Amino acid sequence: MATDLGKAKGRLAGLSAYLKILLQELDQYVSSEDCEQAKLLGLRNTVSSILEQLAVVHNEIINMLDPKEIEAAVVEHMKELEPSYHVLAKVDLRLAAFNQSTKPINTLGASYGLTLNSENYQEAIEILKGRFGNEQILISAHMESLLRISKIASRDNIKELRMLYNHVESCVRNLKSLKLDTSGYGSLLIPIIKDRLPDEITMIISRKFGEEIWTLDKVMEYFNSELRAQENCSASTSNRSIQKESQRKGAYYTTSGLFGQTNKVACVYCGKEGHSSSKCSSVSNCQSRKAILRRNKRCFICLDTGHIAKNCKSHYLCRKCKTGKHHISICEYTPADPPGINREEDKNATTNDNKGFVVHANCDKSGILLQTARADILPTDDNVQVQTRILFDSGSQRSYISDKVRSTLKLKAIRVEKVVIKTFGQAENSEVQELDIVQLKVRNKGDARFTFVEALCVPTICSPLTHQPLSSVHELPEFAGLEFADFEHKQHQNLPVGILIGIDFYHVFMTGKVIRSKLGPVACKTRVGWVLSGRIGSSASDMHCFETHLLRASVEQSESDISLWQELDKFWNVESIGTKTDSVVDQFENDIIHDGTRYITKLPFKPDHEVLPDNFTVCEGRLKSLKNKLAVSNILHEYNQIFSEYEENGIIERVPSAEVARETGQVHYLPHRPVIRNDKQTTKIRAVFDASCKVSGPSLNECLYSGPNLIAKIFDILLRFRLNKIGVLADIKQAFLNVGIDVQHRDYLRFLWYDLQAEDEQVVIYRFLRVVFGITSSPFLLNGTIRHHLSNYLEKEREIAQRVIDDLYVDDLVSGCNKLEEGKTLYDRSKAILSEAGFNLRKWVTNDKELAGYIASRENGDNNLLDKDNDMSYFEATSPNITGEHQVVLGKS
Repeated sequence: MATDLGKAKGRLAGLSAYLKILLQELDQYVSSEDCEQAKLLGLRNTVSSILEQLAVVHNEIINMLDPKEIEAAVVEHMKELEPSYHVLAKVDLRLAAFNQSTKPINTLGASYGLTLNSENYQEAIEILKGRFGNEQILISAHMESLLRISKIASRDNIKELRMLYNHVESCVRNLKSLKLDTSGYGSLLIPIIKDRLPDEITMIISRKFGEEIWTLDKVMEYFNSELRAQENCSASTSNRSIQKESQRKGAYYTTSGLFGQTNKVACVYCGKEGHSSSKCSSVSNCQSRKAILRRNKRCFICLDTGHIAKNCKSHYLCRKCKTGKHHISICEYTPADPPGINREEDKNATTNDNKGFVVHANCDKSGILLQTARADILPTDDNVQVQTRILFDSGSQRSYISDKVRSTLKLKAIRVEKVVIKTFGQAENSEVQELDIVQLKVRNKGDARFTFVEALCVPTICSPLTHQPLSSVHELPEFAGLEFADFEHKQHQNLPVGILIGIDFYHVFMTGKVIRSKLGPVACKTRVGWVLSGRIGSSASDMHCFETHLLRASVEQSESDISLWQELDKFWNVESIGTKTDSVVDQFENDIIHDGTRYITKLPFKPDHEVLPDNFTVCEGRLKSLKNKLAVSNILHEYNQIFSEYEENGIIERVPSAEVARETGQVHYLPHRPVIRNDKQTTKIRAVFDASCKVSGPSLNECLYSGPNLIAKIFDILLRFRLNKIGVLADIKQAFLNVGIDVQHRDYLRFLWYDLQAEDEQVVIYRFLRVVFGITSSPFLLNGTIRHHLSNYLEKEREIAQRVIDDLYVDDLVSGCNKLEEGKTLYDRSKAILSEAGFNLRKWVTNDKELAGYIASRENGDNNLLDKDNDMSYFEATSPNITGEHQVVLGKS
């Protein structure tokens, strides 16, 4: 409090000094013969602005002063302001000469018929005194002000409580100066004050009065006494941080500082308010963050400007690595998880804001027990087991299991349900989610049997339960000899909740036996042991806040017909070309260019899309998990070979260190995974990129137009194919990777991989130079490029160009002819035309032996027309039912 008061007085002194200088300048200028209306108005407005700020700062000081010091401070302040009013009166009179008088003087003149001149100044003062010096009006104003006091709900809101006390005390003192004693209105005001105060403070005041009659003076005395005690407690906990802040920033104030103060702190990386710099999701790459700090000349320790890290006076140590002297937002340390500790689940529980769970701080020394148990969880095939904490919640309609526990047990989904999850305080328009349902079994305590459970899979259940003093409750005499389901472990006291048993299986576990303790807790017998719940100890009046876990409140299954309509709507949107898709095609035609080797185009971004986050953190996390899975499957080096070949062929490139940091929304990272083909002679792996990944913002696919459907109808292709005597099949090698991406959009196609040749196998940032398969607009970009290229041949070689357009299904040519010469012409010209665009038409197949020999003689003399390079075509990649059991996606069920 003393530090805040000193700062406020410093600001007041600075403003007063600045006001004095302005008044001298204004007084001299208004008396000069060269006085101009525009400048005079500007100076007057500046002085008025300073007076308004002085009033705000003075009110802050009054709220922090001792009641005995307020009167002297008000009188002194009014004396300091008196010269400013005289100068402003002279300015108003001079402005009247310009026919631009201000509203207060105009109003006064219009109301009382005064002419605006210096002779009428004193008379105007007397009129104002008669108008606003009416005692009855002042009394009524103070009483109305007391009746309008707002309710303060929490005892911890010390600042608002102090303002309330100062306001009431000021009104009471002013009423006394008007010769109105508290005995006349105190009995009316006491119930109002009681209603506006927090219940805890009202109880304390009531306890002090006992059976005595309440008086207003005593109420204010007790209120002030309790408020001072609260302020002393809060001051002791904040003195250190205040001292550090004052040492770092100093206690001196400048004019620019007085006008530049703000309570809203923006993130130093993205510039947005509403989150701290360490939790910025738009810029999550540590290298990008450091580059931004260097560019803006900010300290790596305190993030402030004006100095560098080696000159920083802050004693801050990173809370993440515990040793580094750097800000936590640029810390690259990843702590190792101790055995048995579910660190990832704990992290999700504390950082996920959109999972529907809230946890409040705990001030209760006794504690409130929730129904928890520790049990062994197993899959139905008994392959592996894990011990986790179970939370029984009869307020939840469904049971849940965290993704971490599911992953450990390797549980496969038995079905998928579309549900709407609602929580306490959530709006009605909840989103539909598709959640996996798994089956597991819980080992019963005391016998060899199990209890089977079906649960919905969610990222996290809730934050780890704390303040559960189970050991003290176990010693109660009523619970002697009971075999409890949960216990306090020295190493794992805050074991995260892995499973929540909702009302759907709640009574399956409960046996119906209940034992109540005189001190509050209740023990209920379950199949996994006795679980405890309820308050520990009696309900004390000094208890002000509790730790509260708000769990799943309601689950609704989505209507199947809603999903059907969504799919139909999506179908018609894809099949039809309207004004939106026309504009996408027009923009595509304007952007596409040929660089002499292949075509270069841009990504079709929506003009009104949200800011695209960089996704670096989630990609880094998925990369570590992917590497472990690849190493276990012994295909790490085969997967690495894909990116090595991409880099050699100029499909991807490493991002230079100078270009790693980009502006917010100008860079995006794509997670990836392998697709394994076992239907070939040798294992074939293909990298697939996930452009639908979204974390704290839209995904890349959501920011792009999918574009119109330019793919030919496969039914028409097959009908034309059957009309030919000679069938001809071929496909384009790596079709998507032969369309280049413009330099402006390549940073939206970044991804992470390891440099396995380096000793430390450090993470390398790559970016695609070509169209990526997996982006929603990729089929449009490929087909649009091919059609754009073939349209150049519609005049010279219309028959061949049109046939390729009609018979090409994305990257597969399904065509034919009736004569041998037609087949040779089709082969020669189609291959030549597409090669000019950078496409290699290969894997030729025909039922005519002579034509097959002709093609083989030109395909490196290989009679086997099927290319040994067995990469998947678009049709194979998007038709999992065709490849069936031979196609496996690593990490997917």
